[in-house]
Amino acid sequence: MKGDVKGDGKADITDATLIRMNAAKLTAFSEVQSETADINGDDKVDVSDASLVQRLAAKLFY
Repeated sequence: MKGDVKGDGKADITDATLIRMNAAKLTAFSEVQSETADINGDDKVDVSDASLVQRLAAKLFY
């Protein structure tokens, strides 16, 4: 599931936090986690991906 970097079957605020930490170079992701975290498909993991996961978790689809 896109955004689910924890691998628990859901994208939630914890996943968004982990993505933000990875974008700030505070934690490292495996290749699979990086692919899962890249929500917008621009081949990089950054805060825009974390924001999209937050919107998914809040069920805000625009």
